[in-house]
Amino acid sequence: MTARPLTLNLIGPGRAGRTLAALLARGGGCALQDVLSAEQATAEAAVAFIGSGRAVRKLPEMRPAGLWLLTPPDAAIAPVAAALAASGRVRAGDIVFHCSGSQPSS
Repeated sequence: MTARPLTLNLIGPGRAGRTLAALLARGGGCALQDVLSAEQATAEAAVAFIGSGRAVRKLPEMRPAGLWLLTPPDAAIAPVAAALAASGRVRAGDIVFHCSGSQPSS
């Protein structure tokens, strides 16, 4: 029996986010589900670049996932994380992580 890959959602699909999501998805460790950006065209471009997933327009459209990758601009990480926490989309045991060049993990 082969383990199913973890599901992955991406919020803030800039260069870093879409590249990391593509590596995770193409490596077989994750199955990309949903991509959310402030601009719909950016989410759609990320889905095309990655080769899987679906672009969504709003956080409530995102399905639950085992992994949540947050890669918005650094100043938006805290508000995005707070909105995600308040959304009820994250379940016990899910992993939420971000990439930032200037923000601490807290």
